Amino acid sequence: MEIEIGDNKIPFDSTKKGPGLNPLSNFFKALIGSEFTLTLDKNMKISSFEGRDQFLKNLIKKNQEMEPLLKTILSDEALKQMSDPGFAAIPDKPVKKGDTWQKTTMLNMGPIGSFDTNYKYTYEGPDEKKLQRIKVDSTLKYVPPGPNAGSGLPFKILKADLNSKDSNGTILFDSAKGRVSSSNMTMKLTENAGSSTVDAAGPR
Repeated sequence: MEIEIGDNKIPFDSTKKGPGLNPLSNFFKALIGSEFTLTLDKNMKISSFEGRDQFLKNLIKKNQEMEPLLKTILSDEALKQMSDPGFAAIPDKPVKKGDTWQKTTMLNMGPIGSFDTNYKYTYEGPDEKKLQRIKVDSTLKYVPPGPNAGSGLPFKILKADLNSKDSNGTILFDSAKGRVSSSNMTMKLTENAGSSTVDAAGPR
């Protein structure tokens, strides 16, 4: 994983040993070995999600001061929504090369705000391994938290103007096995200058 904020890169590679190279290393290390069980219905929608409790224990063990926030933003529903785009890409009707379809999702992260994302899928046909290739283009809209969004942060986000840029990816679907073989997505977020207002009056 590599995050870039204000031209500062925050990399993490789980295959490398040794002390953390950045403040988020301990957080990322807690993710290693996490296991989840997702149950899909006949329409490839996630009907149940298991593994959240142990996942939270691993995160909180390394970040105890963040326990209230993590429990708020990593709800069962939030984890379902984070996992859904890869499966939601599968169309509910036969398609041919060049056909497109869309899906809109809303990810509510409590005191952080919510993210409304529109996905546009385009079927590109089978690749050399006979996996069905689906192109993904997305646009994201950030909505600041409302007055009753809860607490858990040492500050409160009053407003922010975030826009997605160069957001795309590829999903490979294995028709023989009836499941997604792989999924990757890149999303860049940009902020308009002077568009954020944060109240840092203290813990809430």
